[in-house]
Amino acid sequence: MSTHSHAHAEDHSHGHYIVPLRNYVINASALAVLMFLTIAASYVNLGSMNAFVAIAIAVTKAVLIVLFFMNTYYSTRLTWVFVVLSFFWLMILFGMFLPDYFARDFAVQPDAWDSAPSAQLEVLSHDQFPMDKRVVEAAAGGHGEAAH
Repeated sequence: MSTHSHAHAEDHSHGHYIVPLRNYVINASALAVLMFLTIAASYVNLGSMNAFVAIAIAVTKAVLIVLFFMNTYYSTRLTWVFVVLSFFWLMILFGMFLPDYFARDFAVQPDAWDSAPSAQLEVLSHDQFPMDKRVVEAAAGGHGEAAH
């Protein structure tokens, strides 16, 4: 029995591809360049193209990570099927979300932070809070009237 299973394992064994360190260095360098490109693009006003440039750079970085750092490039066809299907599912989710996003009418609010509800609140000091002494003693583990 062990001879048969051993022979079966030898017939269908898959060799693992050992990725050279050079590939990881090139990929990491490309990701660093893309990161600096992302930062540089954030300082340039491209009008309506800002989002498209940012998304293109992000997709390029994601593809490099999935292909090389996650070793999908060297994996089996079944792994490729699941990777492609996961991106297909992501596109379905984007397809359901983006029509709603583009259909909304966003008002321009240059002073949005100043009009936020938290900006309207006054900062109260500790002395201005009406605290019940019995609650404070009970929380501190005291044995005042609240503990009885």
